[in-house]
Amino acid sequence: MRILVVAGFAPIFPADAPFDRIVGVDRGALKAAEEGLTLDLALGDFDSLTAAEFRLVADVAGEVVQLAPEKDATDLEVALAKTLADFPSADLTLTGALGGRLDHALTNLLLPTTEKFRKFSPKLTLIDAQNTVSYLLPGTHTLVSADKKYIGFWQLANTRTLSITGAKYPLKVADNWADIYASNEFVSASAPMTVSFTEGVLVVIRSDDPHRKDL
Repeated sequence: MRILVVAGFAPIFPADAPFDRIVGVDRGALKAAEEGLTLDLALGDFDSLTAAEFRLVADVAGEVVQLAPEKDATDLEVALAKTLADFPSADLTLTGALGGRLDHALTNLLLPTTEKFRKFSPKLTLIDAQNTVSYLLPGTHTLVSADKKYIGFWQLANTRTLSITGAKYPLKVADNWADIYASNEFVSASAPMTVSFTEGVLVVIRSDDPHRKDL
């Protein structure tokens, strides 16, 4: 099962990726409704929506869960917890969760790496117009080229055990001195790269650079 989770900051709606369910989170539910999408679930405190906007969301949602504005978890965190409790084997794509307020963006970026969601992290992907963010747990993983030129790696909660082979810039564990390795590339579209690590979570960030004219 593939589920699209729509948050409120400039979401994109992949036209070539059919989803079995669509979840709108707070203002993201309104963005999805304005896009003409039917929601299986709309969840949030909706305190930034007008009465007319909330009616629009309610009209296109199969289920509406309205939360209290003051709470310990973010709307997105509650939406993820509910969705994964109902569909623990699903693959989730999160859009509209990056950009805007930096505290919100960092919270959303790191949410899959928290203890609550870490076991699900390989099934969670964050997207915006320029980036695709995925998560890996310890082991050896083969990565293939996709639609983004650059690939970066952020080592979280480990002792820098990452190694990279088959990339433009390979990395040996003995030479691993930084938490973040940015701007790596595949050698070619047909040649995969391999990453291996033994601790923590690896955040994989695929990006394009719109300012580069040679791409």
